[in-house]
Amino acid sequence: MDALANHLGVVAKATLIFNALTQAYNDVQSRGLGLGIVIDEFGKFLEYASRFKPEEELYFIQRLAEFVNDSSQHIILITVLHQNFSTYAAGLNRDQREEWEKVKGRLKELTFNEPVEQLLELATNFSKNGHQPRSADELAVLLETIDLSAAFPHRHRLSTDFASKLLPFDILSASVLTQALQQYGQNERSLFTFLNANDYLGINDYDAQKHPYYNLVCVYDYLAHNYESLINSVHNPHYAQWGASRRTQERAEAELSEESVHTAIKLLKVIGLLGIFAPDGTKINPSFLIEYGRLALGLDDVSGVLAELEARKLIRYIRFKDTFVLFEGTDLNIEFALMEAEGK
Repeated sequence: MDALANHLGVVAKATLIFNALTQAYNDVQSRGLGLGIVIDEFGKFLEYASRFKPEEELYFIQRLAEFVNDSSQHIILITVLHQNFSTYAAGLNRDQREEWEKVKGRLKELTFNEPVEQLLELATNFSKNGHQPRSADELAVLLETIDLSAAFPHRHRLSTDFASKLLPFDILSASVLTQALQQYGQNERSLFTFLNANDYLGINDYDAQKHPYYNLVCVYDYLAHNYESLINSVHNPHYAQWGASRRTQERAEAELSEESVHTAIKLLKVIGLLGIFAPDGTKINPSFLIEYGRLALGLDDVSGVLAELEARKLIRYIRFKDTFVLFEGTDLNIEFALMEAEGK
């Protein structure tokens, strides 16, 4: 409300703001035109509203939507959000969230989500890393491994030429990172910011001596560090999966031998991340983990560590899906379960 009042040059009172908007509309209508109200970075206003004056600001947004929706007037309101409207209600109490949903219903959402495949294509033209594969034959085997697992959602793009353009990413880690930034960041803007930034654990902080590729473990570490508050929020749709991943790693550090724990943590990160972002039907099976571990992670003895993880009940093999999942026994986050039930 304050920002719109400042733009219109009036005191921040709803009545004065709508009087000014009516005057602006009458002025353009007299010239045979309509009135357009465009609010970029609308999420910033919603964040402010949810933190400081939720009832007052939400009521104003509702009145603004009603003002615009008057069919006798030629007025359009366009707002730009990087995330779903409901996402900005995090931290509100139950009554406030219900009001938030009512206001959301007065705005028509037009979702614009670039396909992952298209963003990766753009990334190949944007990247300036100049990396070369360690071995063309090994890259071909890695792509075949990813193809057999069905973990890459756009399998017709699994070519050595396309994968080479994405280096130092392996093609699977590039896909998972792009999906994660669509969920947690600002869609394509976050991807290209990532490619150009010098963030800790980001692509430009990549150490080729430690990792054959910027692989799924690198992606996991980057997300866990740079999106920690969002990931650990109960409002994150993947809150339970990230929590399970963190806890199984803690158990591995406590229960496994020093010789095994380094490999085990990496495998748990891969299984956890694919459990969130891989397509249904992905086969995170021993064959995939052994080859991906060897070629993309630079690990030996993956088979032995997988057996130890399974014996310690840190992972479980689901035979009919031919895939490993993280396993926590019967631990249950009551708060998250109640929130899920309430949402239904």
